[in-house]
Amino acid sequence: MKKSIFLLLCISVLFSCTKKEDFFDPHHIDEEAKENFPVKDIDPSQDWNMAAVGTLSVSINQKTGEVYTVKVYTDNPLNSEGNARLLAKKTGVRDGETILFTFDVPKAIESVYVLFEDKMYNGWVKVADMKVGRPSVSWEEQGREAGKRSAMARSSWDYKVPDEKNFLKEVPADAKQYPIQWAEMRGGYYMNDGSYELRYGNYTLYIKGNVTITGAYPDGLVVYLLEGSTLDATAAETFNPNTVFYIAQNSTMKLNRISINCSLYNKGKITVAGVSNSSGGYIYNDGSFEITGKTTFAMSGKATFVNLQSASLQDVTMTGGSELINEEGTVKANSLDTRSSYIYNRCRMEILSSTYFQNGEGFAFEQDGGSSFETNTLKTNGNIPLRLGSKSVFHVKDNVEYQNGKVDVTGVGSDEKALFWVSGVCIKTPDESITYSGELEVALKGYTGDTNFSDGAQLVKVEQVRLGEPVGCGYDYTTNGGGTNSDATDIPQVYTYVFEDMTREAGDFDFNDVVLKVTVPDESGKATVTLFAAGAAKNLKVGFTDTSNGSNSQSDLFGEVHAAMNCDPGTLINTGSGPNGTSVEKEITITGTLKDNGDFYIYEADNANNITIHVASQVTPASTYPPYGLCIPGDWVFPRERNQITALYRYFANWAQNHTIYTRWYEEHMPEFKERWDAANGEYPYADK
Repeated sequence: MKKSIFLLLCISVLFSCTKKEDFFDPHHIDEEAKENFPVKDIDPSQDWNMAAVGTLSVSINQKTGEVYTVKVYTDNPLNSEGNARLLAKKTGVRDGETILFTFDVPKAIESVYVLFEDKMYNGWVKVADMKVGRPSVSWEEQGREAGKRSAMARSSWDYKVPDEKNFLKEVPADAKQYPIQWAEMRGGYYMNDGSYELRYGNYTLYIKGNVTITGAYPDGLVVYLLEGSTLDATAAETFNPNTVFYIAQNSTMKLNRISINCSLYNKGKITVAGVSNSSGGYIYNDGSFEITGKTTFAMSGKATFVNLQSASLQDVTMTGGSELINEEGTVKANSLDTRSSYIYNRCRMEILSSTYFQNGEGFAFEQDGGSSFETNTLKTNGNIPLRLGSKSVFHVKDNVEYQNGKVDVTGVGSDEKALFWVSGVCIKTPDESITYSGELEVALKGYTGDTNFSDGAQLVKVEQVRLGEPVGCGYDYTTNGGGTNSDATDIPQVYTYVFEDMTREAGDFDFNDVVLKVTVPDESGKATVTLFAAGAAKNLKVGFTDTSNGSNSQSDLFGEVHAAMNCDPGTLINTGSGPNGTSVEKEITITGTLKDNGDFYIYEADNANNITIHVASQVTPASTYPPYGLCIPGDWVFPRERNQITALYRYFANWAQNHTIYTRWYEEHMPEFKERWDAANGEYPYADK
């Protein structure tokens, strides 16, 4: 009996002298972690997973027999202002082949950008919708020479065409000499060389030779300027609505500061040497219409200008439902300011400086196949539709600024694509989105704002567009003139693995005890793992398991993390509360994807408890329990030491409590997403909220 009591006392003393951590109770840590976690009421369906595996089918049918490179990105790789990250790449893809990509992709991404590149580094990009059951893109023949007309934006536009018999060579036999003194004016009169003062009346006037007219033009007057004649009407200030002019071939009409509110049909030459306007007037130009000097031509009140040959208009303003119809020939202007009006272009328009489109009470820009519109800059305001026919070119030589409203650029042809080409940057003032769609090639140096590409529209590299000589109403041009190798600018997608050291007790949930940055595997399965921060005092190591192939696994990637980063044991490295250590890289090989087969974990260097801490997407914690590790898409900005994750990321708690909302909470402080968040005034910028 005494021996038994003595034995019990010895056992009691032995246990009382044993260290507490030698009795590791994972359940106790789980409960303590749940109590310490800054979010309560965790979604029972929350698996803490922010990564996904995407599959994408890509078909190539170029009929060239060549081999190509195909790449998949998070964003448009041709956007100089963007932040595209490379998700996957395949080289040596043969013409006529269909390939299947399987790749890591952020779970919240709804679409990816696919680059198809040939041996001359011509590149075309299409958008693949990842929400559909079987995402796919395909390429037929790329690039082409352009010149002749093809499918049009509209078959015809309504406008008045004068009767050819109204363009006269001779004075009618029954016309009378224009009276020198006052008389009651009725019937037809002619002027032949000299200077005349107009008289009121309801009559018709024929002008032959070189004639100068002074005085006001009666409302209802019909004037015929005969072939080879010249009319100096620079004294006129207004042509009234019921007045009509017919300007015959090889004749010239000279104007100064004038309000053209009449109907004016021209087959000769008209020159205007001053500020002019047309309120409700109708100008039909099948000859030459030239405004000289740096001056303004203002159209309003549903005025219409129809051009069939050559029009040079200086600074043009259009308001009140006015129409500019370029049926044939060329319209040139220094600037074009179009507000609630309509432009229909079937040939060539050249704006030397700036173009402004505003939609207040209606706006349209339509351009037919094989036509061209060029401007130095473009600025829009409001909902702006631009409809471009096959093989037509819309070229902005410098920058574009989209303000307010929604802009839709649509290729409306049925055979070959139109080209929307911006040599500068498209800047979108925060508001609604820009959409490029239809039979359209889009060459943009760069762009900002919410920009969508859909329904067959594809992007091309700006540098591979080659503009040749003018041909007809358009240009000889090609969109496969050779580009630059995209490898030089590719940035692989990174996933940030962050861990809380839970080997002995619950952590503080700043998720910086160990921070890894891991690139997605390349075509050969190689990935780079960077040890970036160590925010725990314990001696920790990092391991990796390739869950599909044990031979790739490595139980110790860097050795003890403090030593690997050349810092003293126990120091907190790169977390804001200690020294800044040098990050360390290690190359690994992985079979397949990080999401499926990449299991990174941490453990104590002596591994006394045989405890490993994994990210929650690999070892899902019990329902409503917090994660000890997270795999976060991108180069994530982790919290500073002892700052809980909810203090830095405002929407993390919302997502933790409902895994279907605020799914991109982690982007809030990442530099590549700053523009989008700034555009939303710092609030969550996506619809899932």
